[in-house]
Amino acid sequence: MSDIPRTTGKELKSSRRLGLWAVALAALIFALVPLLINPSAIMLYVPAAFYLPKFKLLMYLSAALLVAVLGAALTGARLVRVPVLIPSLAFLGVSALSTLLSGNIMHSLVGEINRHDGLLSLAAGVLLFYAAARFLDSWAKVRVFLAAGVASAVVISIYGILQQFGLDPVLRMGIPWYVMEPIEGPPGWYLPLGGRSFATLGWPLWLAAYLTLMMGAALALLFRSKARWENALWLGVALALMAAAWLYTYSRGPVLGVALALPVVLLLAHRRLGTVKPLLLPLAVMVAAVGAAHLTNINTESGANTALGRFDAANLATDAGEIPEGGDASVATRLLMWRDTIPVIAERPLLGHGPDNFAEPFARHEGKDLRAFFGEHIVDKAHNELLQVAATTGLLGLAAYLWVFVSYFRNACRSGGWPLLTLSGGVLAYILQLQTAFTTIATGVTFWAILGVSVAIMRLQDSQQP
Repeated sequence: MSDIPRTTGKELKSSRRLGLWAVALAALIFALVPLLINPSAIMLYVPAAFYLPKFKLLMYLSAALLVAVLGAALTGARLVRVPVLIPSLAFLGVSALSTLLSGNIMHSLVGEINRHDGLLSLAAGVLLFYAAARFLDSWAKVRVFLAAGVASAVVISIYGILQQFGLDPVLRMGIPWYVMEPIEGPPGWYLPLGGRSFATLGWPLWLAAYLTLMMGAALALLFRSKARWENALWLGVALALMAAAWLYTYSRGPVLGVALALPVVLLLAHRRLGTVKPLLLPLAVMVAAVGAAHLTNINTESGANTALGRFDAANLATDAGEIPEGGDASVATRLLMWRDTIPVIAERPLLGHGPDNFAEPFARHEGKDLRAFFGEHIVDKAHNELLQVAATTGLLGLAAYLWVFVSYFRNACRSGGWPLLTLSGGVLAYILQLQTAFTTIATGVTFWAILGVSVAIMRLQDSQQP
């Protein structure tokens, strides 16, 4: 499309400069928000270590990013078509209307004090999506952006692996809900009881969801690299470390998500690209890394127990509650939460109760069996993203939310290519995982960043076609 009328050369240079700032700030959000943790907050208030610093950093960087994006637009940035933007704005708009009508605007704006998953976090995510989709206008910028995120994921993966082997300076400070036990080794070596790594994400499920998205990003870099050293870096180092850390979360939801998404990815590769051979080596590397991680795990017995789901969020329940019928606390309690979320949705079906405003309305409908099991612990998430979105933003919000994914996958299939295939495959596996979990600040930021870089790749591929 043509430039905005009467744009001077000086204004165009200023617009390009602000566009570069937007790329840099978006890359910082993508890389730093999942990585950040506040160890000093662990002793006093556990969630503050994993949520509040991430939320503050996200708000500060997003404010700067908004200035850069608006500045670039006002000084002559070209008007371009950005796929998936309209449904994303529709979801944000419905969420904003739900916030205004929630009855507690500040609560829905910021979110639960130990989650910070309200309208502001969603708006920051959509802004990050737009900045990446709009200003990653060259393959060089795409590669730098993805490399920043993957580098952060490698650091987080190494932390998660070290955690599994007992070397964790943060855990030495003591976490009340994550009991440690000393092991033989240098002073300060501890193992988390249950043998599940969580690194800087705060919980094993969230680490697994984050790594699922980032393994798709590492594969996208692999398919755009030409030098052998780059192939070795993304395949033999980044992908292998992420796969090993992913295993050490010992979470069943992510395993199920990947198991369901993988056949879809292979089928699309065969139908759209004519072969699955380029995926075989990365899959072999991931399987080998997972196997090696399992064989070298010094906490194999504990890890095997948690792999069966015997250590999960449900184990935070008091001794007064009994495991509901079915014998598996994790599965049984989720089924009960899903059951009791239905009347929460029915109470305000159109626009819901407001973003991240789930605990109070759920308490009014929580069944006696679930309350007896959890005791004093508050259920503040539905542990199913579709139900969560419907309860907090209503059926209108759910429709807009689903529209985002329909638009994304339709455009990804239309555009094609190996980088898009791997990125969208990670998104698909992530969405499937969320049906037994929920979004957090770190995974939400990563999700919107991956959507943004995917759309940037779509635009680049479209521009190269005759």
